[in-house]
Amino acid sequence: MTDKKLTLRDLRERKALTLRQVPDINRTTICELEQGKRKPKASTRRKLARAYGVDPETIWLATQETYFQTHPEEKEHA
Repeated sequence: MTDKKLTLRDLRERKALTLRQVPDINRTTICELEQGKRKPKASTRRKLARAYGVDPETIWLATQETYFQTHPEEKEHA
């Protein structure tokens, strides 16, 4: 068993969705979230959770992990 943390991209790929197939969210937004360029709004987390079949907390954890990997200086202040 692995202890690898799930990323937002992992969650999307588990549902076999392309960026274009995720409903109600601009693909640029999803791409930026997956790359850790920004954090999702609560409404975006809810939409992604519905699309990926998980709870919003799972989306939050997945995006936080990626965001802090690309912005380690902010993790110290979180």
